[in-house]
Amino acid sequence: MSAANHEGTSDDHLRRLIESAAREATDIAQATLVSLPPPGLVPGYEITAELGRGGMGVVYRAIQLATKRDVALKVMLSGGFSSRSAHERFQREIELSARFQHNGIVRIFEAGKTITGQPFYTMELIDGLSLSDWLLVDQPDVSAILHVFAKICTAIGHAHQGDVIHRDLKPANVMIDADGEPHVLDFGLSKALDETDGTSGITQSISAPGQILGTLRYLSPEQASGAPSKVDTRADVYSLGVMLYEALTGRMPYDPIGSATAIVHRICGADPIPPSSLTRHVDRELEAIVLKALLKDPTQRYADSNRLGQDIQRYLRGEPTVARPATALDQVRRQIGRQRTRIATVAIASCLIVLGLAGGVWWHRHSLSVEEAHQEQGARRAVP
Repeated sequence: MSAANHEGTSDDHLRRLIESAAREATDIAQATLVSLPPPGLVPGYEITAELGRGGMGVVYRAIQLATKRDVALKVMLSGGFSSRSAHERFQREIELSARFQHNGIVRIFEAGKTITGQPFYTMELIDGLSLSDWLLVDQPDVSAILHVFAKICTAIGHAHQGDVIHRDLKPANVMIDADGEPHVLDFGLSKALDETDGTSGITQSISAPGQILGTLRYLSPEQASGAPSKVDTRADVYSLGVMLYEALTGRMPYDPIGSATAIVHRICGADPIPPSSLTRHVDRELEAIVLKALLKDPTQRYADSNRLGQDIQRYLRGEPTVARPATALDQVRRQIGRQRTRIATVAIASCLIVLGLAGGVWWHRHSLSVEEAHQEQGARRAVP
């Protein structure tokens, strides 16, 4: 069971179940109403179902006819969505995603155009749940949540090492497969750090000053304020911090209700409620990690997601973290924790030795008493 639900938040749990059921009902209703595109729309593929729609495209489940492989096929929307910037973003998603060779990032297989001229690409099909639905359905404990987040951080760290920032990290863009492994997808708003906003026409049109890209609730302060030139790998760290805070507590680090302007003000200025005050399953060490990822000043956060993931792993191993360096007392406590089995074994052995010695002394005294009694009885019999 997740940390938030351990705290007796039955109302929250019920609300989330209702929301999940409503989403499922909506998906089923839409699936019955949405007609699939005509056969042959995408040469070489048979479309079998619609999986979802986003701001730029629709994703289908499809079979690649040559290999009989199931894939996810994303087709760019036409009509009013087919603007020049939308085309550029779609193409950037293909180009940047093709850079990655990591099990935690959904792989791109092929790209092309439909018979009507709309761009498409095919990618790895992940059968599983979004991160938010996984938390709701599996009810993982804190350790399971942290292991998954450490892997998400490693996957995003691979992108960061390739000079790419995601810029739209949120639970819906992380899929958890049947084996509990996370997969990051949707690099449609990503940005290459080796291109500057002033020199790259594509990047400039996608990241115009004052433009807010991504899902507002998970954006860093620098993204929410519409300052793309200040956005780097630490923006992804902040988004991961929001996701981790929500996964551990069942709440956002600030009030997400209200106008976009009000939410932006809270993102940029409101300090998050310490998660340890919301659930007893978040201790001070883990809280320090989460709050470091959520610092308003990017220079005070983890430099990239790899460093965040490494601190999570240190915490899981019971080692001092960068977010909360160990005091002398902490070091003694951790040493005791690591040596607990050895200490217990020595203590048991010591107790056995003491008991053995005590038993030996008792038996010796008992034997002497018996001997003295026998001698006394013998002396009495010898007296006439």
